[in-house]
Amino acid sequence: MPETSGGLIHISSAVVRCLPAWVGAVRGAIDAMDAAEVVHAEGNKLIVIIEGASSGAVGACLTRIAAHEGVVSAAMVYEQIEPFESLGEQA
Repeated sequence: MPETSGGLIHISSAVVRCLPAWVGAVRGAIDAMDAAEVVHAEGNKLIVIIEGASSGAVGACLTRIAAHEGVVSAAMVYEQIEPFESLGEQA
């Protein structure tokens, strides 16, 4: 989990589309990142959760994903900001 500043964490989801031959390599690269995790894959589409201490950190992670060889597009879908202490609480 990334370092947080000000006690807040930014949690975002993104849709990443890859060339079919690159899905495994892209998924492996994303899962190797400290701030990102592939939570679903279907065909050449990956759903990714990104966590960071700021919107800038989340955006930088998404930019690294988008620049990976084999990635056709990477688009942020949603961002939520939560107090770090509230993680793991039931709604």
